[in-house]
Amino acid sequence: MRLRAPVETTYTVLPDGRPQRTLTKDLGVGGARLVMDKLLAPGTQLQLAIPLPGREQPVNAIAEVVWSGEVELTGRAGQRRSAEVGIRTVEIAPQDQEALTQFITEGLRPD
Repeated sequence: MRLRAPVETTYTVLPDGRPQRTLTKDLGVGGARLVMDKLLAPGTQLQLAIPLPGREQPVNAIAEVVWSGEVELTGRAGQRRSAEVGIRTVEIAPQDQEALTQFITEGLRPD
């Protein structure tokens, strides 16, 4: 199950990167596709903090980059190069997993 949802997310490249913001392009229980300014090598580990509506604390998880590729985005300012990065979750607390599953399930329900 993947929810196509732009969720502002904070990620840190482990072990000693600085927190940076990004958007999800789609979000699933086992991973996500992120829009980033640069490519990340497969195997790179990330600490994620994903805020969800109605939840005081963000969902925290450790994820691993599975793939990374360049894309061209078209917006008001024209075209620009960017990157999409596919990640898979490797570590998440049960309560965070439950909150993420609920968010995705509710987002996939037809109106």
